[in-house]
Amino acid sequence: MKRFLIYLSLFVLIFILSFVIKNNGLRYLFKKPFFSIIVSNYNYEKYISQTIQSALTSSFPDFELIIVNDGSTDSSLETIRYFAKQDDRVKVINQKNQGLSTARNNALKKAKGEYVWFIDADDWIDKNALQKLYLSIQKSKKISGIQPDVVSFYIQHVNQNGEKLSNKYYNLLPKEIIPHTIQPYIGSELPNEVLFNFPVTSGKQIYRRDFLNDKRITFPDGLYFEDECFFMSVLLSGAHGLALPQKIYYKRNHQASIVNNRGKYYDSTVRLPQVTYLRLKQLGISEEKARDFFERHFSGLFSKWPYDKKYLKDLNQLLNFIEQQQPDSFWLNKARQLSRFIQEKESE
Repeated sequence: MKRFLIYLSLFVLIFILSFVIKNNGLRYLFKKPFFSIIVSNYNYEKYISQTIQSALTSSFPDFELIIVNDGSTDSSLETIRYFAKQDDRVKVINQKNQGLSTARNNALKKAKGEYVWFIDADDWIDKNALQKLYLSIQKSKKISGIQPDVVSFYIQHVNQNGEKLSNKYYNLLPKEIIPHTIQPYIGSELPNEVLFNFPVTSGKQIYRRDFLNDKRITFPDGLYFEDECFFMSVLLSGAHGLALPQKIYYKRNHQASIVNNRGKYYDSTVRLPQVTYLRLKQLGISEEKARDFFERHFSGLFSKWPYDKKYLKDLNQLLNFIEQQQPDSFWLNKARQLSRFIQEKESE
């Protein structure tokens, strides 16, 4: 009986190895990919094919592509599954609609790469992007002896047809970090005037996965405009950052994008000051710095109001949070300002 079990175990092991080798997946048993590209898709059938192809035709092959289909109702899931059958580097997570942040967090749990790159399903990457990122990381490690935790780079804005647009603000990196293209800077040592001028969008940075896991940094569930909260949580946690002043990411500007529909997601704008403040405090960031970021997002509430009274409930919840904080001049001023704003909107 014992000999039979040994033979059976060997047979099962040989069968599994044969299956893995047949499906070109042996490398994943022994070697982790260098990059995990994470794409969250919700009804982007028009663009998702270009997004996937831009990764699969990359000049640097050592990556996995994790695509989260977040409850799409169009035909985009069929396209994703087609590519998954063609290339074993494509991994598919199909889930009920849970929102962008949760989709990314779910993919992050499955990721195996040394670095993760969160790409929007309507954007694409340069064919040499991964190669350039890899070389910059290796060069930095060789010269400085430090492995960067986050790498930022330039992006190219395009219209819905893929034609180049003016990059304006989002094509810039703070001049203070450009000299550090090889020697990483420390994010927590950057002053506010640099941090607040750091253009942030999900695809504009890659992150070292072990750093995210060690610091327990994730995207705030159920929140849009979450990119800055995530990125600043990384920087202020003492991450070593690296600058790659090259355009390697193409960001599409179109009518259905979240950025062009801010009014639809004003509830996230209202939640952002509180979520960012609490996140930074949980990470051990100073009260002063956490308040600075609360102030930054709080001020945006008044310029982005979409003239819809349905958001008054969200504003009152934020007011309640503010009133629960210690009654010093900072929080008392915020309470008075928000209370007046709510009263004005209720009377309209």
